Amino acid sequence: MIKVIMLIILTYIVYATSSMNDIVRKGYFDTDNIEDKIVCKIDNCTIQSSLSKNIIVDISNNMNCRDLNIYKSKIKGEILIECGGYLDITQTYYKYNQKLKNWFANKIIYEKSPSGPNENDDEYYQKIVQKSWSIDKKIYKIKGKDTLFSLFQDIIKLYKNKEFLTLKALIKSVNLKHLKIEKSNLPTYNNIAYYLQKAGSNKEAVYLLEKIIAKYPNRTVAYYNLGDAYWALGDKKKARKAYTTYTEQMCDAGKQKRIPKVVIDRVSSK
Repeated sequence: MIKVIMLIILTYIVYATSSMNDIVRKGYFDTDNIEDKIVCKIDNCTIQSSLSKNIIVDISNNMNCRDLNIYKSKIKGEILIECGGYLDITQTYYKYNQKLKNWFANKIIYEKSPSGPNENDDEYYQKIVQKSWSIDKKIYKIKGKDTLFSLFQDIIKLYKNKEFLTLKALIKSVNLKHLKIEKSNLPTYNNIAYYLQKAGSNKEAVYLLEKIIAKYPNRTVAYYNLGDAYWALGDKKKARKAYTTYTEQMCDAGKQKRIPKVVIDRVSSK
């Protein structure tokens, strides 16, 4: 009996492996008019594009993939990689960013059949998860700009245009450890942290704000922004601590009437 079970498992593994190897799709996937090629193996796909060279797409999270399909989206510069399992389908949309010369996973849709006696039910539940990072985890920088400070105008533009996914991806391409925070550029760095927090890059905002506060502990507004970032990350203890320092400094400056109600409510909440 054990030998039979092992044989079945081995057969499945061989089938799964062979079915995922060397799947090739050709088409016009990026934004130019030159034909591209996508080659998929067991745990990744390689996008061979004239604009982005060989970019590796990690699909190792979909190891239960029985059917893998690649489609050109209706939107130019976007592709859909669909992974079908036994009872679920994962659809990942990748969008090409011309400025960063890279592909980014910007939307994932999970479809799963409901549990119950009728396995052929056409109803599905959908969960859309927004993604923003470079799919090959390489560092791509805007030409001529490799520091956070030099990207300030780009950050403002992306924020105002509500291109939050691109903004978050851009920030992930910059080494935040190389910061030269001085009194002259303090307002700019504080504004960058504000834009990052509002765009959803809360971890990066926390990192920058902690650096600002460490060097300039009397930067009152930084504690407010830090509280918002920690609150968005779900760390309410650290958020209350930052909010408390903010309210204390505002009171010391005689500006207690300007403290937002949301800060007071969060500090007093349990």
